Amino acid sequence: MSIKKVWPAFCLAITIAACSPTSSTEAQPGSTANKPAQGSTENGRGGAPEVTPKEPPKVALTPNGPDKKPPKVLQVMPGNKGPTGAAKPIKKAPTMPNKADVPKSTKSIATVMKETGQLQTFWGLIEEAGVSVELMTGEWTIFAPSDDAFKKFDGGLLQRVKTRKEALRAFVLAHMVKSAAPFKFIKEQPACLSAANIKLKIESKNGKVTINGAEIIKSDLGADHGVVFVVDRVIRPGETY
Repeated sequence: MSIKKVWPAFCLAITIAACSPTSSTEAQPGSTANKPAQGSTENGRGGAPEVTPKEPPKVALTPNGPDKKPPKVLQVMPGNKGPTGAAKPIKKAPTMPNKADVPKSTKSIATVMKETGQLQTFWGLIEEAGVSVELMTGEWTIFAPSDDAFKKFDGGLLQRVKTRKEALRAFVLAHMVKSAAPFKFIKEQPACLSAANIKLKIESKNGKVTINGAEIIKSDLGADHGVVFVVDRVIRPGETY
């Protein structure tokens, strides 16, 4: 085909395209051609349209948070059953015996008890219960019933106790505390906990000191691992041995 025949047709096609309203590259006023698509920005990147952040409201800060009043504090003291707000005075913390006041001796507890001449029965029970070895270490306070005290004690009960070693051990340890304390300290205490985990009540009245009703008749017998006291009654803290 010759150029003379093709050229007129080419010019006609260009003319038709130029007259077409959709062929213009310029966007008409009010059209969406110049508007960025939803979810786009002017630079062509995707994302949400930019929003100028609002200045946060000013609040008064307190140690407990924004605009909050300090909470009311309910005082719960030792002895209270719950946070009722009724405060009770704190009891005085228990004191510890002064080591300097504890009588010292190089004699064993066994020797001290035997030398008194009053504790043969109780020492025999200590050996029978297997507690004598334990008294060679640690620190002890022993409230040892005298031989006369056992004469007044229920012999039948004592025999029943001796038939069971665990019961005999509990019976013996009820007269001992795992700490060495002098008489001047003991008389000021309301109670103590025995090595058998039994609370023993201490009372001081008219110059006499009793341990669960057993009066101390000889005190501060020092030994290498503790202190021995002689009492006039067998201590019965209420348990049936």
